[in-house]
Amino acid sequence: MDATTTCTAQGLAAGSAALSTQPIFTFASSNLGAARAGATGIVTGVAAGTAAITASAAGITSNAVTLSVSRAPTPAPTGTTIIYKGSQAALNTAAFHGAIRADGTVAYSVLRVRVTSGASTELYTYRGTSKKVLTLPSTSTLNIMAPMCIDKAGNLVVPVGEQSTYVDVTSGAVTAIPFPTVDGAGVVQVVCPSDRRVIGSETDFTGRDDYEYAFAWTPGQSGVTAYEKVFNGCVGCNVKDANAAGDVLFANAIIRGGVTTFFPKTPVDALNFRGAALDEAGTVWGLSFTTTAEPIYLAQWTPGGVKQVTALPTGADWVVTDANNAGEVLLLRRIVDSKLEGGVELSSFVFRDGTLRPVTAPAGYQAALNAVGLDDQGQVLVRLRGQHSSYDDAWALIRS
Repeated sequence: MDATTTCTAQGLAAGSAALSTQPIFTFASSNLGAARAGATGIVTGVAAGTAAITASAAGITSNAVTLSVSRAPTPAPTGTTIIYKGSQAALNTAAFHGAIRADGTVAYSVLRVRVTSGASTELYTYRGTSKKVLTLPSTSTLNIMAPMCIDKAGNLVVPVGEQSTYVDVTSGAVTAIPFPTVDGAGVVQVVCPSDRRVIGSETDFTGRDDYEYAFAWTPGQSGVTAYEKVFNGCVGCNVKDANAAGDVLFANAIIRGGVTTFFPKTPVDALNFRGAALDEAGTVWGLSFTTTAEPIYLAQWTPGGVKQVTALPTGADWVVTDANNAGEVLLLRRIVDSKLEGGVELSSFVFRDGTLRPVTAPAGYQAALNAVGLDDQGQVLVRLRGQHSSYDDAWALIRS
């Protein structure tokens, strides 16, 4: 192998028949200097050499598979790369939202204020260098238009008011996505799986029960494809993620193969699980806890059940922001403290190799930062907050 490969495991009963319900496996590498095994079986080459990869479940370890790393892969980037920096003199600032794709492609927006012509939003993509895609006039800073996701072709989905729009980065053409309204609201909560689809959802609050309605659209399609409605039952249960295999993730359920499966929830189940991110192998990352509020666990869900991977430090609220295909997870920690300005301390961490690693702002920026997403090399897209004003804000890639 040169870069990455995926290992799978299967539980067998007596007679070598596959178990009807597969356990959740944990993968390990015998030589971390040559290859690293992610929690979901994705093995990443580190340097030339060999490593034995095993899978374990319920105290039983599989036979080993020996992998050879034929050459040292390109090392993962380290440190901070400033993509864009605002300017007080030019009245330009990094707008609030951005997006990052698994391969490291970034989309971000910049708010420009002009005394004579008012405010406008500029959309950019970044892949080693920045490229301006489009300038969108704005009559109000409340109408800042920022990229929500990037599709396989590198094009952007941007909410404009109550309408999701598709921006072709080559031609600059803007297409209104024909999502229907739900309960009078436009569908602007969207994700872009690693194919050309755009998936969005919105909650219908009109009935006795709340339901989430989700739709898929492919560029060039005149209409949309509707999914089966999903019982909502929670705040923030809009679509969270999707993959090329067709899985669509919500906080409380996943649609797979046209079937909706709800995650465990107390008091019916022994523990709660709320999904937040989905990888290409179909593993769902999220948070799990029992009937007591703490500890909260970073956890995985597969059809075999929920695996509580690690207990998160207590005394804080935690949110899973993103996960990549190397078994790494981006988390937000929120601590309420009346002594702090604003009363809240926000910080972000990457769970990598069994450890929570802080995402640290470089010198000249505030410690609190807005971590947006994580690529497959472990780079985190962040919006850095300037020390003096919003015109000092910046977009950056950080790998700690």
